[in-house]
Amino acid sequence: MPVSTVKIVDNEIVLINYFFGQTLKNLAENSEVALACWKGLAGYQVKATARYEEGGELFDSIKSWVAEILPDRVVKGIVILKPKSVFDISADAEKAGKEVV
Repeated sequence: MPVSTVKIVDNEIVLINYFFGQTLKNLAENSEVALACWKGLAGYQVKATARYEEGGELFDSIKSWVAEILPDRVVKGIVILKPKSVFDISADAEKAGKEVV
């Protein structure tokens, strides 16, 4: 799933849904997910349990935050990832594949 807006809240990773389609169908079938992120040659893979919300306190907070930084975007929902493990996926033979959390 391509994700353009991410926020960390209380040790959870929040992904903002502007246009998820197949992703929501996949989450309904399996809440165990992996998220890869990187900058340059350094990166991490987060294995997590996901839940989807379209309302509530966290949703309202995220919706307000997005309105400030991306006023043209419409928040349809949020995916909250509760990390279970984190792996280094850097382009470094000594680091790559090692669990860091």
